[in-house]
Amino acid sequence: MRRRSNTTAPLVPSTGAGVSAGVLPALATAAQLARVLQVSARTVHLWADAGTIPVALRQGRVVRFHPPAVAMSLGLDLPEFGAGERGEKSSLPTSDSALQAGSP
Repeated sequence: MRRRSNTTAPLVPSTGAGVSAGVLPALATAAQLARVLQVSARTVHLWADAGTIPVALRQGRVVRFHPPAVAMSLGLDLPEFGAGERGEKSSLPTSDSALQAGSP
């Protein structure tokens, strides 16, 4: 049998794999979004299940989120979501363009 070590993990928070310089990857995990939004990963999953935020990829237990789409759905403009820095535009309509398209 393997013995457990008496040493404890350091109390330094990790930045997580794939997150560098404060910018989220193109497809982020719930934990990565939770860290930026200062909520739990469970809350991110609950929001996704309720339709509050869009899910970009769901394959079995793997769930990934498109940060700019999440920011737009929550009405946030955070630099960590990286849409402005990389020049990305979300395919989701903004509320202004949706209103203009529906008006005569």
